[in-house]
Amino acid sequence: MREIKISVPFLVLFIITVILAFYTVNLKNEQRDMIGDRRKMQEIEAAREANEQFITTLLEYKDVSSRFEKLEPLMTKSGFEQIKPSQEPAAGDSYVVSTILSQQNFISERVDDEFHLFNEISISINYEGSKTEQTVIAKTDLIYEEGEWKVNHYEQIPMLDPSMVELEEHDHGH
Repeated sequence: MREIKISVPFLVLFIITVILAFYTVNLKNEQRDMIGDRRKMQEIEAAREANEQFITTLLEYKDVSSRFEKLEPLMTKSGFEQIKPSQEPAAGDSYVVSTILSQQNFISERVDDEFHLFNEISISINYEGSKTEQTVIAKTDLIYEEGEWKVNHYEQIPMLDPSMVELEEHDHGH
C-alpha cells in the first residue's frame, strides 16, 4: 500500500483556505441578511410616511370641501369609498379648521404586502370660533399598490370617557 505524505505547510495552508471559505460564505450570508433587513426597514418607513401623510391630510385642514380630493390619491379605491361622504361638503358652509397637535403611530402587524397601524392623534378643532381639543385613536391598513403604500381601510376606535370608567368602578364596589 502506498503512503500519502502530507507536508505540514500544505496542511496548514489547506486548513486556512477552508476557514477563509467558511468565513466568506458567512459574511455573504450576513450581508444578504443586512440588505434584507434594510429593505424591510425602508418598507416600514415608507408605510409609516404614507400613513402620516394620510392622517395629516384627513385631520388637518382649513377647507373641508377640498380635503377629499387630496385624500383620494393616498388611498385605494375601496378605501376611499369607505370614507367618502355621500354628499360633497359645500364650500363656505361653515368655518372649520382642524390642526394636529401630536401624532404617534405603532405598527401592530405586517402580513405580506399589508401593514396594520394604530395611531394616537391629538387634534384641535376650531368651528366658527369655538375651539376644542381631543385625542383620536385610529387604525389604518395600508397595502402596496401601484408602486406605493396606500390606505385601504381607516377606522376610528371609540375611546371610553374617563368619568364613565370611574362610575363603573364605584358601581362594582357596592
